[in-house]
Amino acid sequence: MTTAIRKHSRGIPDLHIERNEDNCAILDYEIRMQSPLRITFRHIERSAALELRIQELVGRLEHFYDRIIGCHVVIESATRHPSGKPAFLVHVELTVPGGAINASSAPTDLHQHQNSYVAVRDAFEAAKRQLLDFAVA
Repeated sequence: MTTAIRKHSRGIPDLHIERNEDNCAILDYEIRMQSPLRITFRHIERSAALELRIQELVGRLEHFYDRIIGCHVVIESATRHPSGKPAFLVHVELTVPGGAINASSAPTDLHQHQNSYVAVRDAFEAAKRQLLDFAVA
């Protein structure tokens, strides 16, 4: 495996890029929390690609606020949309000094979160807003 490390200019943490035998890129954002990142999938199959996206978003939150102690992310298939497709709900729990931040993707329309990546994005945006409020308080 060959490894390259680069630093992004947009405030994203260090990115480690490795290539496997098939020359496929394996991306890994450096996460510096005291506790390891926990990702739980409920009523859906585990997805390595979704886990990678969550690692990236946690890395961005750490770059934004470097005192995060731990993070637990839960991705679940909440209910079924009338179309028969699953709707996703994502909870992000951040442990920070002196408290905890709980955020989730709260769809106003279940159609909005038929895509797990959209649900993850919305939950992390909510967590970032709460983290900003916590950091300036």
